[in-house]
Amino acid sequence: MPSSPVYTRLEQSQKQIRVLIIQPGQPEQPVRCAFDFISLKGIPIPPYETVSYAWGKAVFSEEIYVNDQVFKVAINAKNVLVAMRYPDRQRIVWIDAICIDQGDLEDRNYCVQLMCEIYSNTCAGFVWLGEDDINAKQTFRALEEMYDEARLQTKDFATFKETVWPQWWNVHRPPTSVKYNPEAMARMFEKSWFARLWVVQEAALAPDSICHCGSSSIPLTHLLRAAVWLYSQSKALPQPMVRTTLHGLARAVHVASYADSIFEVPFQAETNLLWMMNTLRQYDVSMDQDHVYRLLGMYQRFKPGLDALPAGIAPDYSRAVRDIYCDAAKLAMAELNSADTLLYVCHRTTEEVKTNWLPTWIPQWQRKQDLEVDYFPLNHKGFHAGGPSCTVGSNVFMEGRLDVLSLEGFILDEIHSVAPVFVASMLENAEGLLVWVKHIEDLVPGSDLDNGDLALTLIASLSHARALMTQKQAQAGYAAIKHFMVEHGHLPRIKDNYQKPNASIAHAYLEALSRWSKNRCFFITCKGYIGIGPKVVRSDDVVVILQGCSVPLVLRHYLRSEASYFVVGQAYVNGVMFGEGVVAHRARGRCDDIMHLV
Repeated sequence: MPSSPVYTRLEQSQKQIRVLIIQPGQPEQPVRCAFDFISLKGIPIPPYETVSYAWGKAVFSEEIYVNDQVFKVAINAKNVLVAMRYPDRQRIVWIDAICIDQGDLEDRNYCVQLMCEIYSNTCAGFVWLGEDDINAKQTFRALEEMYDEARLQTKDFATFKETVWPQWWNVHRPPTSVKYNPEAMARMFEKSWFARLWVVQEAALAPDSICHCGSSSIPLTHLLRAAVWLYSQSKALPQPMVRTTLHGLARAVHVASYADSIFEVPFQAETNLLWMMNTLRQYDVSMDQDHVYRLLGMYQRFKPGLDALPAGIAPDYSRAVRDIYCDAAKLAMAELNSADTLLYVCHRTTEEVKTNWLPTWIPQWQRKQDLEVDYFPLNHKGFHAGGPSCTVGSNVFMEGRLDVLSLEGFILDEIHSVAPVFVASMLENAEGLLVWVKHIEDLVPGSDLDNGDLALTLIASLSHARALMTQKQAQAGYAAIKHFMVEHGHLPRIKDNYQKPNASIAHAYLEALSRWSKNRCFFITCKGYIGIGPKVVRSDDVVVILQGCSVPLVLRHYLRSEASYFVVGQAYVNGVMFGEGVVAHRARGRCDDIMHLV
């Protein structure tokens, strides 16, 4: 039921929504508003604007008037209304904090389900970055100049995508010629708007948005393209911008990938529920359910022909987070006909490898990825350890146990020995890295050292930029980095590349090693397979190959059960990443087993 007298029930059959009519007034006057109702089925739909802003703290200390009644809101909501209010005429807006009855679960569920239509049908989007910043005007001017520079250098943006994103983000471009204040630019992209998950959807769905910071403004498209242009020069950024490059600026770039039509074609190929949940987990939400619910508007947009959301992920804030994530994972697997959802499972401690509040086969989407403690996912399209098609053969959820995932597959081998975890501190000096390498070489048979299998395994057969490496290339890099560290007593650096023989080869291998081995353990199995796996792996775990999963997994027996397992995480195993293990298994005439993941 409505939580306040100002709210009345919406006619859901008519796709009715509330809009807020902001009455004219001066900045010092109280904010007076009134609700009106419009139908999204209307032809035409009456014009309204949508608002995108960071809610801030949920302290409802500010008073406005709605339908002549006092209505308490947070200060950020009031500031937005004051900024939007015209002195001489009404303004009609849709603002989530007020137009949704936040205290009524039914109303919230209904409105969140309509987000795609609410934002797609707006006549304009009003993006509020915050109150006046003394440098906002100059920063916006610099961003406009960067936008113009990018336009001129990319033939009116005809070659913009290829320039900044040839295969992946290009961060090695020369610095911009635009003069700007690095500290002020850093502060702009550190604003909380860029950290909020809602904004990605709001920016992507609204057809035309203007960003406002106090009295200064800039078209959202200009800001985002300038951010992408600046991000493409990451390696040349001044020091005050470095930290922001990895946080606020990178988030702005990610918003652009969804909101800017230039990037729609490459990103639509990737845009599925699994992709969205994993790439958007870095954004802030107020409730863990929103890591699913707050991206559904975009999911609908990128899924043409989707008339209604699947029941398992339709907004229902009364459901437990565990159940929502289980249903989201099931849908992601069904959508891709793949079990690669398992690739994003990453346990930070041994204690997490057990049935707790969340089954071990479901990624912890409520937790931001932190590459200081998490590993980089082995989600390369070239891998197909589960077979050439890598599709789910039997994706069964046991009756009465929707939190148990049953898949067909086979045990490749049991892990025999595990080396120390490759941690960030090993990248601080040559001595620590050489000790780690020596420890691993002592575990490995001589033939694997001689033929380059170890060199290839430690980088998961991938360069830092995710290109597949040959055994010969990996062996050359491994030999180069060992020789470099012994001869020079330090790790190879970029500045060494043009000064010392083989330094560039050594540095390239070090970059690949730091990406693919970091926060992983090297292991060897009882039959002699070598690989890298999660840092929580132990000697009695088993390496398995599952139908529909593109990389091997490390599992741990559940309560000594023969068929039930905890998921420890993904692994790279030399000699099986391209289906060789499946071929050998079939050649021996063996059948797959059903493995129950808990």
